[in-house]
Amino acid sequence: MTILFKIMNNQTNFLDLGENITGQDWVVGDIHGCYTLLEQTLYYAGFNKTIDRLICVGDLIDRGPDSIKFLEYLKYPWFYSCMGNHEDMAIMALNGGTATHWYANGGLWASEQKDKNQEMLNALIALPYMIELKVNNKKVAICHAEFPITEMTYDEIKDVLINSHNYPERGFNNIIMRMMWGRTRYSNNVHCPYVSGIDHMFHGHTILSKIRVKNNYSFIDQGAYTTNKLIVINICEYLNHLENPDNPRDGIYYDTIKLA
Repeated sequence: MTILFKIMNNQTNFLDLGENITGQDWVVGDIHGCYTLLEQTLYYAGFNKTIDRLICVGDLIDRGPDSIKFLEYLKYPWFYSCMGNHEDMAIMALNGGTATHWYANGGLWASEQKDKNQEMLNALIALPYMIELKVNNKKVAICHAEFPITEMTYDEIKDVLINSHNYPERGFNNIIMRMMWGRTRYSNNVHCPYVSGIDHMFHGHTILSKIRVKNNYSFIDQGAYTTNKLIVINICEYLNHLENPDNPRDGIYYDTIKLA
């Protein structure tokens, strides 16, 4: 299983990026192999690769045209990503499991990249489940699908990730699966509380026509591989926008026009 494999290989479950003291921090929705679209979006947004940082909510691969480029981007010093459910499927397949489920969900591209299987596996298992950073004295976190609905605070979940060996495997697995696969918090029919102990969180996974803000978390996946639109958010500007009651709750974001 993916989670156990990460633990046995001493991989990082949680990444603290701290504060960017020289540039801006940005977050991007599910890329799904659309790296040309990403570059166009970053140019349009004014992203500066020499001083800014970009954090992806996960799902770097599958369905889009250039999934293999994730290996290149993970080597860039300005690029970071959480683990998404598509990375989860890929790890299970690349680690000796069946590839049927992965291939059926956009992973067929990898059948032509088998010479890179070990390189891909090494890169994917190194991805954290959650990333934290400081932006203007605010604590911001990013995980792929949603923060688990639980009585545990943000810092308690963070401790589970950092010290996973101290927690029962079943409980740890349930938390991680919600982070990669969950779709409860975005629903109109479910009342979900604020995430205690964090100023704001960003998620992808669920395709929406525009940014969805609920309590202190935002969902930002626009389905790049099918809509040809990719949201890139300047986190500082976005949080300042949300604090102004005169502004609509959709927030400040940048996306490309639909290409011909």
